[in-house]
Amino acid sequence: MPLPPAIIIAFLLILGVLLLIDILVVNYKTIAFLELLIHCLKKYTSNSFRLIICDNGSNLNEINGLKQITKTNKNIILYQRKQKHHPSYEHGKSLDKLIQKVKAPYFAVFDADATILCKDWDVKLINILNQKNAYLVGSPAPLGKRKFTSYFVSIFKSEVIQYKDFMFSPKIGADGKPLSNKDTGWSIEKVFKKYNLK
Repeated sequence: MPLPPAIIIAFLLILGVLLLIDILVVNYKTIAFLELLIHCLKKYTSNSFRLIICDNGSNLNEINGLKQITKTNKNIILYQRKQKHHPSYEHGKSLDKLIQKVKAPYFAVFDADATILCKDWDVKLINILNQKNAYLVGSPAPLGKRKFTSYFVSIFKSEVIQYKDFMFSPKIGADGKPLSNKDTGWSIEKVFKKYNLK
């Protein structure tokens, strides 16, 4: 009798063969913070993960530093883009590009200057996702901004990517800047309401 898929997946995870989390980070001249985040992810993440970085046009020294990081870490991947528009717009566009690279059942979005100081953070957040049958668990939004979670220290079930309107790009006004109420990730809240996700 064949083993149930859940047991096979659990076994592959224990062996480290199966990737569980893709962690998406956009970098722009923040390599020192990014190195700290990498240190924390290695120390406090329990599951197998890939860190996928998109650099938005940092200087040559920083790019070389990032390339060195990827050479010494098989699970860290670097993509490069050049910023042509407002930084917030480019940040969102880079996250949209990174979403296309997600292969794991869960993905996390972190700002490059985020720091993880909680052991097993990934296990705890994935457990919350599964116990609450949710698609997103994240840090609280800044006070007075909105009730929906902040996107920049968050973990998602990758199934949300199937919704074509799931994106991080902000809406740009006539002045070329993101509208204050439609900045990076603004449409995600709409997707969650539209499809009755939590």
